[in-house]
Amino acid sequence: MTAKCFALPEDTVLLPTQRGALAISPSKGTFCAVHADECHAIRAALETASDVISEPLKTRLDKHGFFDPPRPFRQARKLLQFQVTNACNLHCAYCSADSGHPRPKELSFEDVKNVMAEAISLFPDIRFSFTGGEPLLVPWIFDAIQAAYAYSHKPVGLLSNLLILKNNSIKFQQVVHLLKQNQLQLQMSLSGASREVCDRLSSRPCFDDALAILRRLAEAGVKPNLDVMLSAPDAQANVAAFSDLRHALPTGIHISLGILYPCGREKGEHTFATADALEATLDDIAFEGGVSVPAPDPRPKVFRRKACQCIENENLYIQSDGTIFSCFKLVEPFGHISEGLGTVLERRRKQTLLAADLPLCCDCPFVSLCAGGCHADNIILEASVKAPICGQWRKQLFAEMLFEDKSYVFDWPIMHQLAEAKKRGISTPSFVITAFCTNHHLLQGKGISEFP
Repeated sequence: MTAKCFALPEDTVLLPTQRGALAISPSKGTFCAVHADECHAIRAALETASDVISEPLKTRLDKHGFFDPPRPFRQARKLLQFQVTNACNLHCAYCSADSGHPRPKELSFEDVKNVMAEAISLFPDIRFSFTGGEPLLVPWIFDAIQAAYAYSHKPVGLLSNLLILKNNSIKFQQVVHLLKQNQLQLQMSLSGASREVCDRLSSRPCFDDALAILRRLAEAGVKPNLDVMLSAPDAQANVAAFSDLRHALPTGIHISLGILYPCGREKGEHTFATADALEATLDDIAFEGGVSVPAPDPRPKVFRRKACQCIENENLYIQSDGTIFSCFKLVEPFGHISEGLGTVLERRRKQTLLAADLPLCCDCPFVSLCAGGCHADNIILEASVKAPICGQWRKQLFAEMLFEDKSYVFDWPIMHQLAEAKKRGISTPSFVITAFCTNHHLLQGKGISEFP
């Protein structure tokens, strides 16, 4: 067995924090808190390449992967999701797809089959999913699900409000059959945990019908997953109703909680402006609703990243008019199915999209962990994927939170990062979080340099 070498990576840097410093190696994708009285030992070890690190610090650095090979890159989870129509029987106030009316020319069944066939040839392990609008309004949706399963041999995703099943026994039986055959992963969306919240945000009465459909499906022997959307202004109403909702549902229904982002019809009115506010609501739901909500998990080791997760994993979201996006937020189009999927992806790979290729990121110590942040956020505030919303405030925030092993900060939306920086007394750009939440469309095209 080869003895472990306890030499620090050559690119290790020390970033000052309020309680010492953060040691970070971009090439290895590792980080570790270094207390104030330990910084001199790190600097000496880097300058002389000698082993002058105390055993407690060496143990901590080893726990964080400093003496291991470079951390692996984040694992790809390839998904191709079709928005088969923009038509919807609801008009949810927060809809990220801005659904309601169909587009003038929308996907055909042949379009979908052709794209799936090409996708399988490019990515044999890809998964397929269908959404809308309301996908059950499309006459050929079940043919598409069966074709997707035949291509991938994996359960096919379907996101639906299921309301059409109330008066359509044929589609009801088709859903039951596909679920029993394990060909379908069904997620039913609900706009809130109470009748008042759900019906108001959905723009029509639907709460009672949704629960009745879930009970009918359970009686037929199948149970879809239920997505309950969380609106910030309705947080306490949802908390108060969650226990009643859980008891009104058939036993064994898996509930997930949907967090809203400023995209589509949602301009920030229903989003949580801070991570603290979101986590407080989740805590209240856990305690008062009697459900398990996992807390953020501090981690000493994380995967390295090359780019925004949506780009890195080459997830594909195809809008109902055939436009190809890399993210469900649908703000970064990069091709059309008429060009051919392979052609579009090959052109995409030749563009400068990796963080290491961006002038603002290439020399940043966080390049292999942050990877330039969320492309959708960058477009909303900077009008470019190549202009990450960054500055010394953001690097200081990362250093402070990684000092505490809170690496989940990289997955927060930019408004939560701004709020956390302000809470920690870190000077941030002068535009306020509420402006981003409610008026982000007015800020499009403004550079961070305009906010000293």
